Amino acid sequence: MLEIQQEKQELKKEKIEEENSDSDKDNEEIVSFSKNQRWPQDDEPKCVMCGRYGAYICDQTDEDVCSLECKAKHLHDIQHKVRISLEERKKLKMVVEYSYQEHEQVANLQLNQVENLRQELDIKIEGNHSPNPIFEFEHVSLDPRIMKNLQANGYISMTPVQMQVIPAALSKRNLLVSSPTGSGKTGSFLIPLIHMTFFEKDDEQEQAPKVLILSPTRELCIQIEDQCKEIMTGRLPNMKTCLIVGGLPLPQQLYRLKQGIQFVIATPGRLIDIISKHEINFSKVKTVVIDEVDAMMQLGFEKQVEQIMQVIPRDHQTLMFSATVTVGVEKMTSVMLSNPIKISVGKPNSLNPSVKHLVLWVEEQSKKKMLFTIINDGKHFHPPTLIFVASKIGADFLADAINAKCRIRAASLHGDKPQQDRINTLKLFLEGKHPILVTTGVAGRGIDLECVKQVIHFDLPTNIHEYIHQVGRTGRLHSLGWAISLINNDSKDILLL
Repeated sequence: MLEIQQEKQELKKEKIEEENSDSDKDNEEIVSFSKNQRWPQDDEPKCVMCGRYGAYICDQTDEDVCSLECKAKHLHDIQHKVRISLEERKKLKMVVEYSYQEHEQVANLQLNQVENLRQELDIKIEGNHSPNPIFEFEHVSLDPRIMKNLQANGYISMTPVQMQVIPAALSKRNLLVSSPTGSGKTGSFLIPLIHMTFFEKDDEQEQAPKVLILSPTRELCIQIEDQCKEIMTGRLPNMKTCLIVGGLPLPQQLYRLKQGIQFVIATPGRLIDIISKHEINFSKVKTVVIDEVDAMMQLGFEKQVEQIMQVIPRDHQTLMFSATVTVGVEKMTSVMLSNPIKISVGKPNSLNPSVKHLVLWVEEQSKKKMLFTIINDGKHFHPPTLIFVASKIGADFLADAINAKCRIRAASLHGDKPQQDRINTLKLFLEGKHPILVTTGVAGRGIDLECVKQVIHFDLPTNIHEYIHQVGRTGRLHSLGWAISLINNDSKDILLL
């Protein structure tokens, strides 16, 4: 009887041990690092990365992996083929760094083919290990949601500057890009930066921005943000922008900065004001874009840009864009860019070839009369039209005179007008309700509108570089544009240089 009882106790003990063993297996933690995984037996699966025991199967690829570490490495290696979800990255407790992989068709180009392509597109490039140009957006393996947004907003074929800048930006290189106004340069930096930021986004609650875009004028910042939103719109979850410019309420901008935004688009003056008075976290910024570098310098923003760079991590990527490359721009580049790629599309410091030019000799006292004649002549008037003048009060007076004499709606735009008035004026101009916009040169820097068909210089700027910028407001993206300049003895030297 005692033996039977003893035997029952032993059987019960064995059963408990088996249950505990099964429970231990169920509760066994997933191996985090490959070094903690054993080597496989002959008939056991092997990790696709390190050859250790392939204890797990990767959900995305059905490959055997030994640990979370090797799964992360495996997904990183094939990231251009497989989209890793935000939830998956959180599960792996990793941040996947984007790594540009050339499309097979692009990578297989021979050196002479690349050189011929660049020559045909009028692309000149300086710098070590420059990536090959791409021909279409599909070569970047953009997220399908980004592709849909691009197609919905008219990004059908790539411009030359986009063909070279997009792969260079995705390679995380520092860039100096010289490209004519209206060549598609804004898309050339927004598309790769949105793609990389969305790919690497790992924490929905993280407050710090990843991209900082600096531009010299409020209007240009507004337009960049609008274009950024078009590429992000609707389909990219938790991707946000913040506009930091003067003339708009500061509290709203400060509040927006703390709402988990990824892109900050700012004028240097307002951003310096915020940095000096408020605690803003820029420690996660990976890329800084300095747009219209030559205009930044002309408007005296160079020191402010340098101050802003002091609060940005030292290992960030910098992309600099300029329609003209002056000695000052070259100097600024040498200070701010380490081992850059320099990309030039078209002839540096040259006029847009898509614009037809007409120069008229008119004495100063007869300029208004000549302008009214042009506006009333269907052969020479091609609205929407920008008219550049030298002064703010001159812009107001000339717009009023056009309204009175030509019976056509004209509005003025300059820095003394309240920001909301400027926004409304541009909106009416875009909608065609004001076919003519009279503006000063400084305000004209911020007008980046594809609708402009004609530029008229009532007053010429003081230098050829500014003239190139202003004429570049028309003939955008290879569309035909017209430019008329009224010159006399006081201004002829600008066009004779």
